[in-house]
Amino acid sequence: MAAALAACGGEGDLPGGWTGTMTSLPSGAVVVSNPARGMWSAAEAWTLTEDLRIGRPEGEGPDVLWGIAGFGVGRGGDVFVIDRSQEVRQFSSTGDFVRTMGRQGEGPGEFRDAMGIAFDPDGNAWIADGALRRYSVFDPDGAFQRTLPMIVMGFAPPWEGVFDSEGRLYDESVGLSSPSDVPFLSVRMDRSGHIDTIPELSYAIPLVGAYLPPDLLDRLVFSFDTAGTAWLGRTDQYRIVHQRLDSWDTLRVVERALRPVPLTDAEKDSIARPLARLGLPTSDLPAVRPVFQRLYAGPDGTLLVQLVTPPSANESVFDVFDREGRLLGQVRTSVRLAEGFEDPPPQVRGDCIYGIAKDSLGVQYLLRYRITKPGTG
Repeated sequence: MAAALAACGGEGDLPGGWTGTMTSLPSGAVVVSNPARGMWSAAEAWTLTEDLRIGRPEGEGPDVLWGIAGFGVGRGGDVFVIDRSQEVRQFSSTGDFVRTMGRQGEGPGEFRDAMGIAFDPDGNAWIADGALRRYSVFDPDGAFQRTLPMIVMGFAPPWEGVFDSEGRLYDESVGLSSPSDVPFLSVRMDRSGHIDTIPELSYAIPLVGAYLPPDLLDRLVFSFDTAGTAWLGRTDQYRIVHQRLDSWDTLRVVERALRPVPLTDAEKDSIARPLARLGLPTSDLPAVRPVFQRLYAGPDGTLLVQLVTPPSANESVFDVFDREGRLLGQVRTSVRLAEGFEDPPPQVRGDCIYGIAKDSLGVQYLLRYRITKPGTG
């Protein structure tokens, strides 16, 4: 085995003083082992600057929201917010109101429980309605086009469907539960309507997991990029795999040395209580938090990894890796982005990070952070 592995990098071999290693496997995949610290200097580090905020708790106007059930970023950076009043409100990249799509109801172009939005390669907006179990499709000008049945048996919020560059829709289905866990199946539909499941992106969580804070659960997370590849990994270990979507061949494996964070007594208690209520044993509780929450394909072929932060933190933290899988450093938001089980998760689009935040009264608003990249990383 040692003879089959060829080290192709090491300390001082790559720019920026990177001290990790790159190892080529016989399959052609590259294992990138990163140290705990990134290679950005203070002058090279990316920064995040808030440059857009949508949502007010009171007054009049389209930016006064009941609550945000989902959001998406369309062509040209327009932001589409699904208000819990069952309207989809479109704002320009500068925050100006453009139009409203849909309304509450059950007719064509209407919603009962709109929960998420995705955009196909033609710029059409697909809005998922969990209650009516269908997608409502609107063209780039906001005109309703058609309704299609959902391709999944059931789903848990938030809805995170996504299209790849070939126009295939990826969705996540909640399968039939066993006595001990809930299976999540990744489902794909191509342009012809053919549907199949993707075992590589399917997983299960403990049945009681639905009662637990999401950042305490070990689960599979993944992110697609426009090059026809996916990043995926389980949140309990800092080992992220980059694979092709067509063949599922592994391109590289990215690892980082990171010390696990022990669970507090209060967090352990939050896990034990629902177990005890269900009459399940509480002797085998996790001792540490998962190391990260989500993965995002970032700008210029980079990878962004959202770390798990303690509940007291007032920021969200993302590790940034270059296209080779080397750790550059971290970027931090000025406020904590919403991370609840039903909250729409952050999105990375181009040089921007979008996310939902809450004020002291729990009122939601949408933020956009623009990435400033002064360095050469």
